[in-house]
Amino acid sequence: MKAFVTAIVVTLIMAVLHEGGHALAAKALGYDVVASLNSVTTPHGDPTGSEQIIISIAGPLVTFIGALIGLSLAASGLQLGVTIAGTAFLYRMMAAIVSMQNPNDEMRVSLDLGMGQWTLPGLVCGLLLLMTAYAAVKARTGPLFLILTWLGFSLAITGIVFGEGYLPTLQF
Repeated sequence: MKAFVTAIVVTLIMAVLHEGGHALAAKALGYDVVASLNSVTTPHGDPTGSEQIIISIAGPLVTFIGALIGLSLAASGLQLGVTIAGTAFLYRMMAAIVSMQNPNDEMRVSLDLGMGQWTLPGLVCGLLLLMTAYAAVKARTGPLFLILTWLGFSLAITGIVFGEGYLPTLQF
């Protein structure tokens, strides 16, 4: 049960940090920002090509840094590190799936850079999967732990996506 609840909390924190990365990049580029747990918009102007790339990649970069921290914790034997790395993987895998309908983050950047739509999403998801597997071995987690982590992530991400209209937004 602890793995399930921890995954919910880590997913919520990961969502805040991920969207915060987008928001801070947009703000640093001089845009007004409206941020929620599931999106960031610039309501008073459209970022240029290079600015859009910076804003788009900032969220996944923060998520990847989180996974590196998780990997470090797992290397010390902490199962929390597996939850963090696993959540980062699941978060970006879910984004890749959503990108089939509406390109976001890595897919948008991959297309903007002329790399093909699946290059960056594939690289990021593959690397995060390897990091998660390594973390799971280092922290000696079993299948039940990973299943509970996946279930906690699934519940939290469902709440974020379907609850977005009910959750507060920040404007700055």
